[in-house]
Amino acid sequence: MAVATGSLPWSGTRTRRARFRRHPVSAPICVLVVDPAIDTAALEYLQQPGLAPGEVVAIAVEPHLPHVVAAVEALRRTGYTDAVVSIGQFDHEDERIAILDAGADYALDLLIEPRELGAWVRACCRRLGRDRSDAEPAGPPEHTGPYGIALTWSDRSIELNGRRTPLTMTEFDLMAVLVRTAGRTVSREYLLMIVWGITSESKTNVLNAYVWSLRRKLATIGAPNALHTVRGVGFALREN
Repeated sequence: MAVATGSLPWSGTRTRRARFRRHPVSAPICVLVVDPAIDTAALEYLQQPGLAPGEVVAIAVEPHLPHVVAAVEALRRTGYTDAVVSIGQFDHEDERIAILDAGADYALDLLIEPRELGAWVRACCRRLGRDRSDAEPAGPPEHTGPYGIALTWSDRSIELNGRRTPLTMTEFDLMAVLVRTAGRTVSREYLLMIVWGITSESKTNVLNAYVWSLRRKLATIGAPNALHTVRGVGFALREN
């Protein structure tokens, strides 16, 4: 299992991905929308092998109801259909109801005990028929994309026909999503949420900048045309 969490004390942005993971998360089966004040021990607990199925992403969201609702709604608008669990301090049942109505599967208390959180994640994934705990790989996985591009977790690199180039952590996170979804168009909104925890790109050009960087590195291994822009939608990694 991979858990993307991190140093969660509030930094001023409404949503963000954290930087604490065993290897990049590219196709999460559960997204935790968490109050930054959460005890990190609860999230660290999920890293232990066998305690939670598949891959989990944690996105820190400013602890105000409109922001939490907006984050959940933004995630669902990307077409994400798997588990969404909100964790925060709820002063009234109406707050939980609003978050559930926005698209969350569960709304859990901020002071949840680590073992209970693990059980909730497993239960939610079982309900969705996505429990992959038995199929977890023994080590960091490798994947192959269009043109035979090899993506290697151990050194965060891409390789084609013996030509290899390293990627930064964020470049690799982005490339991992694109390789896992090779041949399909991935929306800009989904990439921003899963890789950066951003619910709106109105004030950022970060995705375009990283796509440009990835294209430059793909060119160095002989695949300059592998990453396509689908105007008005997003990006696709494919051969033509």
